[in-house]
Amino acid sequence: MKKRVLMISCNGLGNGGVQHVMMHIARNLSEEYIFDMLIFPDNRIYFDEEAEKYGTIFRIPLKKTRIDYYIRFFRILSGTYKILKREKYDVIHCNNNYESGICILAAYLAGVKVRLVHSHVILNIKEENPIRKIITGTYKFLLNHLSTHRIACSKASGDSIYTKDFEVLVNPIDLTRFDISKRRPKGKEKINFIHIGRFCDLKNQLFIVDTISKIKESFPETHLTLIGWGDEYLKCIIEAIKKYGMEDMVTFLPSDTDVLNALKTSDYMIFPSLHEGLGIALLEAQAMGVYCFASTGVPTEANAGLCDFLNLEDGHKVWAEHIINRIKKGQSPHRADRIDDYSLETYINKIKNIYG
Repeated sequence: MKKRVLMISCNGLGNGGVQHVMMHIARNLSEEYIFDMLIFPDNRIYFDEEAEKYGTIFRIPLKKTRIDYYIRFFRILSGTYKILKREKYDVIHCNNNYESGICILAAYLAGVKVRLVHSHVILNIKEENPIRKIITGTYKFLLNHLSTHRIACSKASGDSIYTKDFEVLVNPIDLTRFDISKRRPKGKEKINFIHIGRFCDLKNQLFIVDTISKIKESFPETHLTLIGWGDEYLKCIIEAIKKYGMEDMVTFLPSDTDVLNALKTSDYMIFPSLHEGLGIALLEAQAMGVYCFASTGVPTEANAGLCDFLNLEDGHKVWAEHIINRIKKGQSPHRADRIDDYSLETYINKIKNIYG
């Protein structure tokens, strides 16, 4: 008889890094485990249909209001506990940041034997208001003291949330999907940059636009592809593009774009995040031979051999100068030297050992 796992998402089942990790696990262990998903949006999105192949999707819709954050504890606790008791799970696998503490408490009360917390981002409660700090501090206490296993995608990610021992498991990629021989460069005269990520302050796409505005002075045929989703911050990006007169140089693609196909025609990735848990997009780019420029807010675990790290405080002009010098040196696209360290097979075996 298959064991049952309740996998809890940080949000929904959109086309994000955390969700890709969740689906990697479900796909590769579905012969031995039933994977039910607990998510918090009530709309169907990117991975919903596939997830239903491996189990049931449960929903506890949460409101996107400030007051809801302060009262959702009992709604999540009660809803999760009822699901766990009714379905009788062997494992709970929480990916929902500090609120993993609520679900871990529910699992503890329901008698779930394996209670796993998985940290994917760098969390920080120092700048929050006092009440919010108490709430998240409570969640942090619960997830540390009631979990049986703790893993993180990088040391920095784990250090930000755990007070007890944890294991670093760098997020994997399915290397069988990345065949560098299928790259389709558009010609030496055009330099193609790419960025993948939600349009928000954290991902810092405005910095990319500023940087590209300087690069185009040396390489007028520069082109930038931005893949992601977002609303208010996207408007700021569009305004900046217009300010620099770069409308013809930038292409926006939706979050459900075939990223692999987009990487095949890309030369460089710019990734100036303020901070990241890991940066799975960087690994995928390096697997396809795309050279990357990342901020020092990204963990060094994301460097498979084709990544330069630059300080955001140096400003976009320094970034542009560094990138221009790298372009002038020239190099044939090649597979990152250490990309095999991120193999999916190794990762899945480690997760399986935790599940038992």
